[in-house]
Amino acid sequence: MTDFLTEVSKPLFLFLIGALIGVIKAWLRKSPISKKEEFLNYHRSLKKPVIWTFIAMFLIFLLIGLGVNPNKIEVFQRALIYGLYASAAIYIFMIWAANLMKEKK
Repeated sequence: MTDFLTEVSKPLFLFLIGALIGVIKAWLRKSPISKKEEFLNYHRSLKKPVIWTFIAMFLIFLLIGLGVNPNKIEVFQRALIYGLYASAAIYIFMIWAANLMKEKK
């Protein structure tokens, strides 16, 4: 890997952008998660699937990579980055899906 910290910062930046867009979208659509307490409650329930997605993708890429590439450090770094990308994607998808809810009148 050329620059590991730069590669790790990309999926973390995606998390940040996804959260920011999710908040703005919720506010514009007047979604129930636009309220601070609902947003925090939703994130508490969102934590478990995001963590399990990271663990699963990390292990899949680590185990496949160890069988293919003899460089263990590079395989670990790539598995970490791919796990972060997968969890960022599931986080963004779930935040945007939650914004489709409408406020009950």
